Amino acid sequence: MDLPRSIALGALSLLLTTGPAPAQCAILGAPGFTGCSPGGGITPALTCFGDPVLGTDACSTTTPAACGGRFTLVATGLAPPSFLLIGFCNNPATYLALGAPICPASIVGGCFAYIDLTANLIAMNLENCPACNTGPGVPIPVNPSLVGMEVCLQAFGCTSVSGPCACIAISNGLSITILP
Repeated sequence: MDLPRSIALGALSLLLTTGPAPAQCAILGAPGFTGCSPGGGITPALTCFGDPVLGTDACSTTTPAACGGRFTLVATGLAPPSFLLIGFCNNPATYLALGAPICPASIVGGCFAYIDLTANLIAMNLENCPACNTGPGVPIPVNPSLVGMEVCLQAFGCTSVSGPCACIAISNGLSITILP
């Protein structure tokens, strides 16, 4: 057997024997560049740390760091009160050109709805773990029917705590798949 073929077969065997994939959180779009923002500039960024697993909870914050090993959703570039939309994923993402009161699309990456806006949505306060302090979090129930479920998230709100809110900014998206 030649060397390239044996390397390919070895890599394939590693892929097939690694077991199930860990719970995952995938970033949709480019944080800071995909979204809607005042003047079409730098957008709010939504990122994640840790794994969303059954029986744990999700902490959401505007503090740009992981919260003590918890599954953490971090939104930067938004001022309180800001919100997190949770819903079914929109595949493919839909380009948003909504006009006021929504901010203009980013001139770099555009603004997309990664959440299916025609289905049921959950809106929650973005800061449920202020500065990563122990907060109530959002429980991920121990329910086997949730395994493999995929939901998408996007953050929205104002970008400034001083002065009036010129428009509602929207972040990039996250896709979360729950695995045991």
